[in-house]
Amino acid sequence: MKPSPEHAIVQKMAGTWDAVVDMGGMKSKAVQVLKPVGDLWVAGSWEGDMMGQPFTGHMINGYSPEKKKFVGVWVDSTGAELSHSESTYDAATKTMTGKIVGWMDGQETTMTEVTTYRDDDHYTTKMSMVLPDGSAMPIMTFEVSRRK
Repeated sequence: MKPSPEHAIVQKMAGTWDAVVDMGGMKSKAVQVLKPVGDLWVAGSWEGDMMGQPFTGHMINGYSPEKKKFVGVWVDSTGAELSHSESTYDAATKTMTGKIVGWMDGQETTMTEVTTYRDDDHYTTKMSMVLPDGSAMPIMTFEVSRRK
């Protein structure tokens, strides 16, 4: 398959990234490493700590021409279930907006994720939990910079 312009957006994420995570005022640091899987996907890891405990996550991200959405899967050291995401990208604002479906405390949960790319080397992600009434409760913010 010939890569699309959307696949090029995915490929820009390859590299090593340093993150500061703010979870309700509790700040921690993490490192994300993403490597290309051909020209269509990136796969990688996230290493850091969450609430004082070691945290590891693994992801695969790409673009689905069938769905016309950016897609991803995520597993981490805090849960036994797979999470999956679907997002859209607004080139004018350089913003990726999506939904993550996963499991927490035995219940299927939905989170929103909004990532704004300031440039090729810096982005901010804000995650919120979708509550039963449809409102969103902010959970965490990531300030991420490409390691040089």
